[in-house]
Amino acid sequence: LFHLSAGMCMAHRKEVLNDIQAALCGKEKLICVSTQLIEAGVDISFGSVIRLAAGLDSIVQSAGRCNRHGEQTEPQPVRVCTLKDERLGSLKEIREAQTALTKLLAEYHLHPERYGHDLASDAAVRDYYTALYGDMPKRAQDYYINEQYLFELLSTNTQFLSKPSSPYMLNQAFRTAGEWFEVFDSNSESILVPYGKGKTFIGELPEKLSRYALSRVKTTLENAKPYTISVTSGQIEQMKKKGMLSTRLDGSVYVLNDDCYDEHIGIKEGNDLCSTLIL
Repeated sequence: LFHLSAGMCMAHRKEVLNDIQAALCGKEKLICVSTQLIEAGVDISFGSVIRLAAGLDSIVQSAGRCNRHGEQTEPQPVRVCTLKDERLGSLKEIREAQTALTKLLAEYHLHPERYGHDLASDAAVRDYYTALYGDMPKRAQDYYINEQYLFELLSTNTQFLSKPSSPYMLNQAFRTAGEWFEVFDSNSESILVPYGKGKTFIGELPEKLSRYALSRVKTTLENAKPYTISVTSGQIEQMKKKGMLSTRLDGSVYVLNDDCYDEHIGIKEGNDLCSTLIL
């Protein structure tokens, strides 16, 4: 039985993935419980997949981990199910994606020939995104910041065109869009965790930063990156209140307490999995 989540540092995840690969190569029967992190950038192949209902894109990504290397000549099962009493109140995007998927599955059940008997067909993808975004108001998906829309900055850029004397050949404000737009929210911070060599790196970081030790500290922090976990600022505050963290280098580096990291599941709270940190 294996577990993978964003509540584990990168070094921990790599070790687990290596163990999974070894078990699969040894033809061992195994179960891997994972969050979405296994959906992309992980070249691993299972005999079957069970996926909680989410968006079609997530379902297809998960299916890409089933018989990925063609070990079996026949298609292998990918099952999509709903979780009893699942609470998605604060996860609007997942809830809306589930609704769109349910609508698609109902149509597919009635008229599979319309989709070429393939849920990953172009027709299925088109109907899914139509159900997901079709009723959205205009510009609902556009990124709005500083009284400007990202799409406009990268296309007509009417504000720029109001200056006819401009010497530039292109209208698009690429630099401005790049400075303003962030794919991921930047309100996140890293926590150094006591896993493997992470314990050693924690021991090498002093509570107070001395200017005489800057070079050594920089090297330690660089080597410690695989033993860090990124969490939101809000989660940092919650963990502080629960006494899960200490600091090094005059408070500039957060360190997770020894009893808050589990060798199997990563960050935990007491004896329970700290589910708010599983992304």
